[in-house]
Amino acid sequence: MPCYLRIAVTVLSLTACVMLVALWKRSYWWTDGINGQLTSKYCLGVGSMPGCFGTLIYSRSPRPSMPRWTITTRPTDQWLASARHSGPFIPSRIWGAFYCSGLSGFVLPYWFGLTFAVVIATAPWIRWSKRFSLRTLLIATTLVAAGLGLIVAFAR
Repeated sequence: MPCYLRIAVTVLSLTACVMLVALWKRSYWWTDGINGQLTSKYCLGVGSMPGCFGTLIYSRSPRPSMPRWTITTRPTDQWLASARHSGPFIPSRIWGAFYCSGLSGFVLPYWFGLTFAVVIATAPWIRWSKRFSLRTLLIATTLVAAGLGLIVAFAR
């Protein structure tokens, strides 16, 4: 990989890290969201909740006067109060994908996005070998098994 491309990927990823940290801190005082109509039947919502960010696809309400796209910002305490009254769960406590009666999406904690951005920033600088030893293969297999075990444990 050319040096300028490695530098560009690293700079973009570290910029994303700084922006995610700023959004993470802001999410505890303000919730932000963008809601809009995807098709005539479904709507899309993307937003920031306390400590988490996510997306939501839901069935369109029967209001014909719904605007095409709306941006909302409100204090987190107001959002938490309305989330407690709107359903049996608070979306900020669900990590991962979910689906329930006309509502589907995913919610991820900010630290997950931050870790992903750091991995993308450091990956171009690692010298990769074209050969793997048996020890490397066993370590990789162990890490994959541990990751899948954690996913199953958190899913229950």
